[in-house]
Amino acid sequence: MISIIIPLYNKATSIKRTIHSVLSQSYTDFELIIINDGSTDNSAEIVNKQFYDKRIRYIYQDNAGVSSARNRGIKEAIGEWILFLDADDILYPNALKILISKSVFNTNIISGNFYSTDGNNKKTGVKLCKEGIIQNNYFSYYWKLFSIRAGCALINKNLLIKYQFDESLSRFEDLKFIVDILQEAKIYNTKHYVLEYRQENSCAKHPSLNTTKDYTFNMNFCKYPFWGKCLLGDLLFLASFDFPKETQKLQRQYGFYYIYRYISAFLIRTQHIISNLK
Repeated sequence: MISIIIPLYNKATSIKRTIHSVLSQSYTDFELIIINDGSTDNSAEIVNKQFYDKRIRYIYQDNAGVSSARNRGIKEAIGEWILFLDADDILYPNALKILISKSVFNTNIISGNFYSTDGNNKKTGVKLCKEGIIQNNYFSYYWKLFSIRAGCALINKNLLIKYQFDESLSRFEDLKFIVDILQEAKIYNTKHYVLEYRQENSCAKHPSLNTTKDYTFNMNFCKYPFWGKCLLGDLLFLASFDFPKETQKLQRQYGFYYIYRYISAFLIRTQHIISNLK
C-alpha cells in the first residue's frame, strides 16, 4: 500500500483539485492522509463535506508547520511506501502506477520526473533526468539527474522513520531532509512525468526573518561527502543575496567550509554555460 500525505494549511482554493488528482489514480491501493495544520480558512469544510471516499483520513492538529505535519503523517501511515504531496500539486493519473511498478528493483526510494508551472506555461522540472538505479546520490542530485521533491517520489516508510523532517526549521527544511536521506538512499529513477507543481508557492524563495530557523544558518558540512557539501554551498551562495549583511557572520560560523560558497558559484556558472550550449 501507498500512503499519500498532504500537509494542509489555508489551501482552500487548491485542495479540491489536488484531492481529485489523488482519487483519480489508476493504481488504487492507497490511503490519503490529510493533516490539517491549523488552517484558518475553509479548507477543512471542503475536505470533510465534499469528499466521502473511505481511503481519506483527515487529521487536525494545531499549527506547528509543514515538517510537523509530515512527521505526523509518517506516524499515522500504514503503507509500506509514502508519497508526500503539497496541497496545491497535481498527480497525473498514472503516477502511482508508474512509480510502484519500479519497486521490483529493491530500492527504498522511487523517483519520477515533474513539470513546474507558474499557472500559465508548463516546463520540464528535471531536464537531465536519467532512467535506472542512481549510482552516486549526491553527484546525481546536484547535477539534476533525478529529483526527490514532494509529489514525485515514493519513499519506503522504514527509511522515513530514521530520517524525519527537522521541525525546528522553517526554511530549506526540505533540503536538509534530502541531504540527510541521501546518505542511505537506494534510488530508482524513472523519466516518466508524474507531477505538476505550482512553482511560485515555494516558501524557500522568501528569507526567514528568524535566521535560527533557516537551514542556511544551521548546516553541518562535515557529515557529507564533497557533492553533499556542494549542495550546502549553494545555500551559502544564495545567502550572499538573501542575507548580504550576514556574510561575515556566515564566514566566521563555517570557517574553512565557506569555500563551498565559491565552489558553488563556479558550478552554477558552469551549469549555465552547459545549458546555453544545448
